[in-house]
Amino acid sequence: FNASIVVHLIICFLILILAETVGLWFLLHKLKVPTERLDDVFWVYQISVVSLLFQIMQTPFMASLIACEKMDLFAKIGIFDAFQRWLMVFLFTFIGFNNKIVSYALFLLIGYIFVFLVYAVICISKISICKINIRLKENGLLLKEIFSFSSWSMIGSLSVVGVSQGTALLTYYFVGVVANGSIWLSEQVLIAFNRVIGTLQTAINPQIIKQYSVGNSGEVEQLLSLSYKLTAFVIMISAVPAFVDASCIIGLWLNQVPPYLVDLVKIVIIYILVDSLSGPYVTAIYAVG
Repeated sequence: FNASIVVHLIICFLILILAETVGLWFLLHKLKVPTERLDDVFWVYQISVVSLLFQIMQTPFMASLIACEKMDLFAKIGIFDAFQRWLMVFLFTFIGFNNKIVSYALFLLIGYIFVFLVYAVICISKISICKINIRLKENGLLLKEIFSFSSWSMIGSLSVVGVSQGTALLTYYFVGVVANGSIWLSEQVLIAFNRVIGTLQTAINPQIIKQYSVGNSGEVEQLLSLSYKLTAFVIMISAVPAFVDASCIIGLWLNQVPPYLVDLVKIVIIYILVDSLSGPYVTAIYAVG
């Protein structure tokens, strides 16, 4: 756990350096931002970087809950997260702000800090392994192993980020802001589906890894089959109707449907149908190491 904390601190430090150098340069010199909005964009960017750092440091605590199979606590924190997001939106709607975009970013940051603190307090108080006692010399070998293992996962994560954000940037440059808004809305559909699928698979993943570690290959195969079937079932009953009636559902969601959005949502749903079914096997690969 302490080695994981150190790894995530190092990742935060590297991301902060990149964000405040390359990222800031790209924001100020390459994006076509109106001069009168440049200050707002700058502060939203800085607040977003801080929000990202809190989300990264939250990961070891989430992993500890999942590894110890404290699914009741994991679910309660998830409910708290959903409630505080709704509360933030409710307060934001009814409180007048002079600068709404910066205020919205601040509200999101406050929410991320709250959730991080809840994870940290619950894990430290309820889970015996979550005792922060960082010793770099003693954990040196373990740090090397974690970096070696996580580097492959990081490449995969960076590729996913590159696809989503790269698509948004290319759309922004070559199509326009309206199409970029449709891309962002379709991303929200992808995030919503991934959250449901991720929650389902998270409940099974610890058992897959545990059974593999004790050499119970038969149980691993059964768990993989169960995870695959449950994921396929959940996707079919949610994604297929959403694909067939995408225009109607989006019409209920938005008063004015942006151009390209219906087609983009359908493309996202096809992507989800393919990608989500790989989740159980990715967990098996992680179990092998």
